[in-house]
Amino acid sequence: MMAKRKKNKGVFVCKGKRVHVIYNDITLHFDFDEFEKFTFMLDDAYHRIKGELKDDSGSEDVSDNDAEE
Repeated sequence: MMAKRKKNKGVFVCKGKRVHVIYNDITLHFDFDEFEKFTFMLDDAYHRIKGELKDDSGSEDVSDNDAEE
């Protein structure tokens, strides 16, 4: 009988100035500064998908601007 492997929900391991992100079978390695930029980009993308952020031009949605033209 095979044992079921429990999947990780996500683990962050800091070793010095390196951050290792372990999620299921994927491991990402970052320098701390890169990790900070990466998490900011993920957060920004998440909020854009949810419609909580406006695009850089100040309008609510870029696709709305194209539809009006």
